[in-house]
Amino acid sequence: MNFNTSDSSSEFDPSFSEVGGVGAGGSASPGGLSTGGAVPLRSSVSGPSGVFRVSPDDRLAVGALDTPSSNTGCPGTSPFLDWVAFTVPAASGVGADTVLGWLTPAGVGPSDWIHLDRGGMGYRACVQRGHLRVYHDGSPSMGIHVSLSGQGVRQLEQEFHLFTERAWVAWLGWIRSLGCTFARVDVAMDDIGASGFLDMAVIEEAARSNQLVSLFRKCEKVSSSSWELGGSESSYSDGGESLYFGRRSSDLHICIYDKGSQKGESFHHVRVEPRFRGKNAEQLVSRLLSDGFSVVPELVLFYLDFKVPCVKGVFAVWGCFC
Repeated sequence: MNFNTSDSSSEFDPSFSEVGGVGAGGSASPGGLSTGGAVPLRSSVSGPSGVFRVSPDDRLAVGALDTPSSNTGCPGTSPFLDWVAFTVPAASGVGADTVLGWLTPAGVGPSDWIHLDRGGMGYRACVQRGHLRVYHDGSPSMGIHVSLSGQGVRQLEQEFHLFTERAWVAWLGWIRSLGCTFARVDVAMDDIGASGFLDMAVIEEAARSNQLVSLFRKCEKVSSSSWELGGSESSYSDGGESLYFGRRSSDLHICIYDKGSQKGESFHHVRVEPRFRGKNAEQLVSRLLSDGFSVVPELVLFYLDFKVPCVKGVFAVWGCFC
């Protein structure tokens, strides 16, 4: 597939026969992270900097969601994006100003981007707007790197009205069509509400007592509690516990953690968060483009096959809400 970033007024048609260079007829098991057929969508790019626009039919008002959602703006059981990082290759010839245009909605100007005192990620310079960061001025082969943290994803969601699966899939396809490669993609599912189904203690016990069949070889438990040394008991903050399946430094691991304690929420909130980097991030995006977000619970079940019904059942049910 040939990418053309010079004609920013061209229509983006994600119903093309290839997604990321893979034929639309492919298929494989969830663990293989290979691609299948493309999903027809309705979105376009237009304007001098290639602005992404979502069809009004693909928008959903956040106010229509009555489930507590912390910082997500998403229904409690629906898979959603929670981190996106991608690189614009140097060979594309695209400059930093053009990339900033991709991430700047109507009514926001260049002056809203702040030049930070230092770069990062191996780049000498970085500009930031809210929770969006664009790294540039690296070695000639590094290109430009964009990092959207969880809050950055929510910011982009609000600014570009990406409130549905269809809209996010279209946006991912648009970024790929511009020649970018995905370096990191985190997706998440929340068990959230007044009373929940996933119990961190039950999940830990299942992992300890061999009631889990997994392709991962390691599970690590991390506590994020903190307090001030020499301070009063009131300084103690219980940030909850996290279970990491797979090594955190690897290109694929799954984190299950107590999001409610982390955010100081008064209701039950456990998050299941698969995190993909490198080639795994690229392959995940291909699956999202071809199969939609329903692939997320499939992947979790593939890598974490709990034999405890109350855990496995929740993972399976998530697929019904995609």
